[in-house]
Amino acid sequence: MKRKSFTAGLAAVLSIFMFLVAPAGSLNAQEKPFYQGKTLTIVVGYAAGGGYDLYARILARHIGRHIPGEPTVIVRNVPGAGSRVAINQLYAETKPDGLTIATFDRDAYTSQLLKHAGILYDLRKLSWIGSASSELSVLQVRTDAGIRSPQDLFTLKSPLIVGDTGVGSSPYVQSRGVETALGLQFKHVTGYKGSSEVAIAIERGEVQAVVGSINSLQTRRPHWLKQGLIRIVLQMTEERRPNLPDVPAAGELAKDEKGRQLIAASVAGNEWARPYAGPPGMPADRLQILRKALAETLKDPKFLAEAKQQKLELEDPMTGEQVEKKMKQVLEMPPDVLENFKRLFEEK
Repeated sequence: MKRKSFTAGLAAVLSIFMFLVAPAGSLNAQEKPFYQGKTLTIVVGYAAGGGYDLYARILARHIGRHIPGEPTVIVRNVPGAGSRVAINQLYAETKPDGLTIATFDRDAYTSQLLKHAGILYDLRKLSWIGSASSELSVLQVRTDAGIRSPQDLFTLKSPLIVGDTGVGSSPYVQSRGVETALGLQFKHVTGYKGSSEVAIAIERGEVQAVVGSINSLQTRRPHWLKQGLIRIVLQMTEERRPNLPDVPAAGELAKDEKGRQLIAASVAGNEWARPYAGPPGMPADRLQILRKALAETLKDPKFLAEAKQQKLELEDPMTGEQVEKKMKQVLEMPPDVLENFKRLFEEK
């Protein structure tokens, strides 16, 4: 009996010792994943039916498989003021527990730089998860304008006539930024009610050039290239993208660092075209889970098949770390570059 009692006592002591010295990871492994049985909400800063909404809903159908615990994922639309309402809520009102993230206007950074009324957020402080895609904008010029390469833009005898919807729009700001940084001469014709009207103006010869997405050009107006109506002269980017290796980037032609910074700021929204972020102060482990989940989803064959069916652009996605770093660079540009940036939103 004494031997059995001693053996039982020794086993109990050893069990307690093993519990005390066991690595934290082995204990945590027995706990259920944080997201198990929970709901992850993706807030969309626009009404249902638009591009941001479509990306978010397709992502919501697949990202849960890549999150430990496989939570339910839902989409909630919070439209208003070009995503401002959604971003303000995310920044100032949303609990940073990792259960609510948002996607919103890629150009929200411009409102922060211009200090628009009603801005409560600082985009540098959001918990950046990443961007599902970038967007490559290009300068498309009618072939009868006689411009065969970017170098020809520097020797124009009269300003290049560029069509756009209005002052302050993304294409307008991009073309003004490149024009200013490179010392070019553009004449901006605005007032068209949409990109379709600008396209008609190109076809009629009312304007000579337009800034637009290469994806839209290839999917909606491939005849422009096939029939030789336009020529892609310049990538509206800081650095050359590999899908157009023979077309220079505007940033390559900048005369100095300030010019390059102005170009970078004017086209930055295209870099993180489909952004996703959580509120400030999210726990680091949950942020990493969501960053990893987004990256894995963007390689998921089922997700890619549905995205292809819906003709979603998924070029050059960015990690959360990359968006965070780029956002900080743009929002902390030198004061003199910022002053030039502000002028891009004025009518020339």
